[in-house]
Amino acid sequence: MTRMHAYALAALLLVPGILWAGGGTEAGPDVSVSDSGDTVTVASGIASIVIVKRTGRLNSIAYSHSDGRATKTCETLSGNGQYYYGGFSLGSGVYAYSLATDPATHGGDVADVRLLSETATNGVMEIHFSMLRGSPGFYSTAIMTHRRQDVRFEVGAWGVVTRVPPAFKRTCARGAGAASDREV
Repeated sequence: MTRMHAYALAALLLVPGILWAGGGTEAGPDVSVSDSGDTVTVASGIASIVIVKRTGRLNSIAYSHSDGRATKTCETLSGNGQYYYGGFSLGSGVYAYSLATDPATHGGDVADVRLLSETATNGVMEIHFSMLRGSPGFYSTAIMTHRRQDVRFEVGAWGVVTRVPPAFKRTCARGAGAASDREV
């Protein structure tokens, strides 16, 4: 039997509770998944993410909130592909998409998108993006598997890279000032 070493990193992104209600409760709209070919969108009514299936990058992380006058939806990324796992990657770098947990068969409570990249000698990289009903954020998990037959490598630096527009904190989080270019 081949001995496998698995390395995992989980990043939880949550918006401060003072701005958005929720937190993984049974209250709120159903979580939904919408596949549009190259991308898949996961949404909870509070948060939504747009995942590029081939690369495992996010093109959008948007949050909806009330500023007391109206409901706003604000983008938190500075552009397409600005959320990704950086440093190095196992697998081929090209991902296959599947829906690990379909909200339609789980009462709208949870969705889990699975992206898998593997090769014969460069390990396996598996990324999951999950969202719960009533939660003001999403879960992002990377599982890196280095098998006996895989080439040797060393980890220098690795993690989640996120680029947030400078106007986000002022425009979206506080609801003051002019609208940002990425407000949706």
